[in-house]
Amino acid sequence: MRDSARQLNFSHEYQLVFVETADFSTNQFVVKTGTLLGESLVDGERLVIQSNVNNATTLHDTAFTENVWHNYALLLNFDQK
Repeated sequence: MRDSARQLNFSHEYQLVFVETADFSTNQFVVKTGTLLGESLVDGERLVIQSNVNNATTLHDTAFTENVWHNYALLLNFDQK
């Protein structure tokens, strides 16, 4: 939940959650907010879930609303190659 008492600087990129591979070479997925690296500031006040950083496909993008819980569940298949 976004804390209205502790504002974020949305001109920065924040990686809120990420799961790394066993060899630490990449992420399985990442949850970000703010201005994403490589993007111009359009609307930094959003939550973005991206797939593996090697291809960085956006899986979900929504407004990061104050005083609202944002809950996600991702199903990962670690056996699939």
